[in-house]
Amino acid sequence: MKLQAISVLNRKAGFVYLVSLIAALCFSCAKKDPPAGTQPIPPVTTVGANSFGTFIDEQLWVPRGESVDGQPNVCVSYANGDLSFSIYCDRGVEEGVGQNQFVFHRSGITGTGDYDLSDPNKASVAVITEDLDSSADSFTVISGTLTILKLDLVNHIISGQFSCMVKNTTTDITHDVQSGRFDLQIGYCQ
Repeated sequence: MKLQAISVLNRKAGFVYLVSLIAALCFSCAKKDPPAGTQPIPPVTTVGANSFGTFIDEQLWVPRGESVDGQPNVCVSYANGDLSFSIYCDRGVEEGVGQNQFVFHRSGITGTGDYDLSDPNKASVAVITEDLDSSADSFTVISGTLTILKLDLVNHIISGQFSCMVKNTTTDITHDVQSGRFDLQIGYCQ
């Protein structure tokens, strides 16, 4: 009888231990905010999610941090075929360092489809990095395409994808802009 009682106690203790171990493992896997610079690029959507992301020279750029001059992190406007957005990005290199801005403009957008970004009369893109102090520099789009996936003027949504090669004409540095995507409410400034 004594041996049977010890066996039941061992099974109960083993069960309690197993349940405690599983609970500890589950709670240790709780979702946490990723460290700066490691969150994934937002998915391609067309619902007005107010999302933006791109890779510039293989580094992820998404709006976050605070702009140096107090401007909103994301601003988008569309009027009479002109699309403009300005994105402030903090790459999170270290506290207060790595403030960047991606400025984009394309005129002549009339609906969904592909638009050339290399026409200087219709498009401009600037990659302004604090570490290069390029805010006064000028930029030329060597090649690139903007694809408008959704232009909904009733619900004020513009969504699309883009990629381009941009050259800083002051320093001759080129920037490779890849996998760009945005899903923004027209007039959104945050």
